Amino acid sequence: CYAELTAARSKASIRPGGVAVIGSAWPSERHLADRLEQGLAAPATVLHDRVVPGCRNRIDHLVVARSGVWVVNANHEGGRVEQRVTGRPDSGRRELFVGDRSRTSLIADVAEQVSHLRGVLAEVDMGEAPVHGALCLYRADWDWLTSGFAIDGVLVVWPSEFLDRVKQLHVWDRSTIDAVVEHLTASLPAAR
Repeated sequence: CYAELTAARSKASIRPGGVAVIGSAWPSERHLADRLEQGLAAPATVLHDRVVPGCRNRIDHLVVARSGVWVVNANHEGGRVEQRVTGRPDSGRRELFVGDRSRTSLIADVAEQVSHLRGVLAEVDMGEAPVHGALCLYRADWDWLTSGFAIDGVLVVWPSEFLDRVKQLHVWDRSTIDAVVEHLTASLPAAR
């Protein structure tokens, strides 16, 4: 319902460029939240700290843009970012390391959230909607030759590259974005 969306947006803060920001991030995620708010233009909408029913972890940021829905989790760990193959070289598993710590569990968390979000969108016959997962590592050290990469369908990037990826595809118009935001706002309560 357009009236409910208008009410939700009136409670949101509107950033320069017209991006609606609904909810608020934890202090440790504020850096990425600020980058998203400053780097996206209308009709993109950013929702923060959302609880997905049936999912054990909350979603740090949801970006609804012309390229679809992005489930974005932020991580502030420092250290060099690497993708390593563990196990046998010909059939090993790709894992994420930040510093010398395996952070592959963060990939699994985002993949689970993407799966649950697809179910939420299926409630309104949007189960085939483009839903992407991303893990933004904003304090990590990236090799200058390394670009973002995907592990198990989850994009691992830094904030500016994430923004570039969000802006690449244009599959939705403003009315579709507004309808998706309305449904997600109603279906996914704020964590706090």
